[in-house]
Amino acid sequence: MKDISMQELKNTATQMRMKVIDMIYKAQSGHPGGSLSAADFVTACYFKYMNLDPKNPRWEDRDRMVLSKGHVCPIQYACLATVGFFPESVLDTLRNGDTSLAILDMSAACHTPDVIEMPYRPPLLDAGEAGEKAHTVRLGGPTCLAGDIIGDYSFDAPLAEGDKLIFGDMAIYTTCKNNTFNGMPLPPIWLLGADGNCRELVHFGYQDFKMRLGAQ
Repeated sequence: MKDISMQELKNTATQMRMKVIDMIYKAQSGHPGGSLSAADFVTACYFKYMNLDPKNPRWEDRDRMVLSKGHVCPIQYACLATVGFFPESVLDTLRNGDTSLAILDMSAACHTPDVIEMPYRPPLLDAGEAGEKAHTVRLGGPTCLAGDIIGDYSFDAPLAEGDKLIFGDMAIYTTCKNNTFNGMPLPPIWLLGADGNCRELVHFGYQDFKMRLGAQ
């Protein structure tokens, strides 16, 4: 047990909460609630009660923490980084090993489930197969599902926040098989006219979400 006061633990837990918010905001994905509510307990374990040695992470006599719900992992990552198991800069990246990641505002699981169920890789305008062009990126959705992945595509230039991606051959699946998992909004339906102009035909809101749950 480490010699740290209750007030120091409270201050440290507050810092861990701030790191959690920072991680989730930068990823634009994840559930803050679970990590924020578990912050006091996890902080006390890592900073006071657990026997750990960041310089020897495979120490046989070390204490282990097992989290049974994956969406609370941000608070564990924050504590592990602060204790010294890995550099804190790792928390800010959107990479998985050598794989670059981009989080979109559409979800394979909610908007185009055939991508996962068939599985099916939808065509993407001006993009190539993985490795075909200079920059390969794995495109994923914003839900908490680990499998919410559209696929790996390559681009001539790195993707930037705000870039528009146009998938093809997905409209029929999007309109008849979509869902509102975790409150994910349904995609609006637009019409591209012969003159090249777009107009919105249908916009879905919270009332549609309530209706699917049988609420009036």
